[in-house]
This record gives sequence, structure tokens and C-alpha cells, in this order.
Amino acid sequence: MNLLIHIRNGDELAFQQLFEACREKVFNYFVKKTNNRYDAEDLLQTTFLRLWKYRKSLSDDYLIDQHLFHIARTVLIDYIRRQNKVQLIKKAAAEIPQSTHPREIFSESKAIEGILKKMPALRRKVFILHKMEGYSYKEIAHKLSVDVKSIDNNISRALKQIRKALMGFFILFSS
Repeated sequence: MNLLIHIRNGDELAFQQLFEACREKVFNYFVKKTNNRYDAEDLLQTTFLRLWKYRKSLSDDYLIDQHLFHIARTVLIDYIRRQNKVQLIKKAAAEIPQSTHPREIFSESKAIEGILKKMPALRRKVFILHKMEGYSYKEIAHKLSVDVKSIDNNISRALKQIRKALMGFFILFSS
């Protein structure tokens, strides 16, 4: 039996062999595309997690490398879309007038604190660990024993919740 069939049947040793054989090639692909070794590590892990998660759908019509790089390409596209969203959020945030009055600064920080308190516990914890303490998705996933996709979903939902709440806050104080 070939490696593809073993992996599709849930053989963890075959999956480990594939990981060892292809890790560097996939990692270098991501480094070349992102110019960021930390993001490349996260993308590498996500690629292999997806391969394992969807192993039962692997087709004999394609080589295991073809499956792997198809998944890697999809992971990269997701990453680029997230980066574009982050850039749009940063641009929108830069356009929001900055407060100079201490009372307004205090009000803004209180508003953010209030928004965080309203979030579900896991979302709040993930957001704080990533955005305020600087942990990577991979580090947070390991620390909280959840998968990387869950981290990504929670960050996305937290940003959406904050953006929505802050827009109301700024409208209220700019009137």
C-alpha cells in the first residue's frame, strides 16, 4: 500500500513520515510567499492539520504531494484574505480621529474594556492573548488546547464585535 492509502486509513505513522518528508518543502513555499517565518510556521501547521482532517477525502487520482500543495495553496489564499482584512481595519482605524482630551481617552479605554467583558470567555481570552500579549495562533491553540481554526474564528469575531461597538461609540462622542 502506498502512503496516500495509509494516511487515508488513519495511519499516524504514515502521516508522520509524510510530515518529515515534506515539512521543509512546504515551509519554504510559505516563507517565499509570506516573507515571514512565524506566519510560515502557522501556515505549515494548518496545512498538515487540514490534510489530516480531510484525509478520508483524498483521491487516488492525485499524488500525495499534489493533495498537500493544493491544501497549502488554499491555506495561503485564506491567509492573504485575512491579511487584507487586517490592512483594511488598520486603515479604517487610522482614519478615526485620535482623542487628545484625557476624559475621551479614558472613555475609549473604558468602552473597549466593556466590549471585552461582553465577549464569550474563550473569545476574550484568545483576543487578549493574540492582540494584546502578542501570542501567535499556534501558541494560543497549544496553550488553550483548541485548534488553530478556532483561534482564527475567535479573533475574527472579536474584531467584528469591537469594530461594531466602537463605531457606535465614536458616533456618540463625535456628535
